[in-house]
Amino acid sequence: MVKICLNFSRGTGFFVAPRRFFAVHWLYFGFVYLAAMVARYPLRMALHPEARWFGGTIPIFFHWVLATFVILVGLSHRLRLHP
Repeated sequence: MVKICLNFSRGTGFFVAPRRFFAVHWLYFGFVYLAAMVARYPLRMALHPEARWFGGTIPIFFHWVLATFVILVGLSHRLRLHP
């Protein structure tokens, strides 16, 4: 993530140059990843009712942030490939 952020802040580098891989595969991976992590939350709540609402969910929320980052990088590439 640091490498990607550095590339974007400098405006140059491997992760800034528009690439079809990031615009398609990376983006779809981000959506699937986010969907899986969103589904993980109610599953955890069903299996561990004593942990409602916030017990042990920090990793799940962190994965939401990570998946959102992946989606935003993919969207950036998609928008620059298809203006």
